Amino acid sequence: KFCVLDIETAGGVWNSFPDGFDLLMTGLDCENDTRVYTASSDSLECLANFLDTYEGTIVTFNGTSFDLPILKQYFEKVLSRRLNIHDHYDILREIYSKTGRRISLDKVCNYSFGERKMPWDHRLNRQVWEEDPELLIKYNRVDLEITSKLYRRVLANEPLFLGDSTVVLPLPQKQLHLNLFKGEPHEYQ
Repeated sequence: KFCVLDIETAGGVWNSFPDGFDLLMTGLDCENDTRVYTASSDSLECLANFLDTYEGTIVTFNGTSFDLPILKQYFEKVLSRRLNIHDHYDILREIYSKTGRRISLDKVCNYSFGERKMPWDHRLNRQVWEEDPELLIKYNRVDLEITSKLYRRVLANEPLFLGDSTVVLPLPQKQLHLNLFKGEPHEYQ
């Protein structure tokens, strides 16, 4: 059981991260049940309540370094509460851990199964969110869908292709425990 999480932001500069990054929306895809949360306090409260009680794995692509620090800051600033995620799997962090290199979501998906992200200029996020929010939601949904496909490959012990190399990522800890319980310790060795 897993949900893919991806946020969209506007503004910000890296030397002050996460300060200055404005959260516009959070997309969540739980096994094809897609949800959208805004940065309003009511919507963030709904997201926080969901994350507090969700016991499956939250999957991200670069969430450790981007999505989660921004959500953490917003939860503290807007809701005066902590971000609480019971289990997190960051695909990019696992790729980096195994290979020592980073790769974009677009490239790893294109190499692994021939799908790409929507072409996008992130500098226009705020304008698009204000004028045509459905377009930003569509962009986010594509990211959620292709991240979900990558994670399904991880769960199936299938390789991800990085252009000039291949990597099989470790199973998430919860899945590892399930496999060990079923008597399949070879899955992780």
